[in-house]
Amino acid sequence: MISRLVRFSKSGLFVGIFRTLVCNLCGEEVFDSNAAKQIEKKLQQIGLWASSKSKVYRIKGNLAVEINKTAARAVGLKKNSKIKLIPDVSQKRIIIEVT
Repeated sequence: MISRLVRFSKSGLFVGIFRTLVCNLCGEEVFDSNAAKQIEKKLQQIGLWASSKSKVYRIKGNLAVEINKTAARAVGLKKNSKIKLIPDVSQKRIIIEVT
């Protein structure tokens, strides 16, 4: 194992540069507990540590979903953005794609 600094991203957002151990044979990266705590703290600060819960509202017969500002910013979603809703019935989820 060799120690080096690596760029860490989550959900396409750059989180920071952290020290990691890299396996000489397979290239697997392993963060020590200190780096893991730093990453966790940074993810909490930018709102990407855990998935966020939201509410569904009824507006004039339609349903509306409240989306966390940090999550919206992470994918470039703004007021009046054009989106595509992709139902995934087997997983009971709806994917929102910013177009």
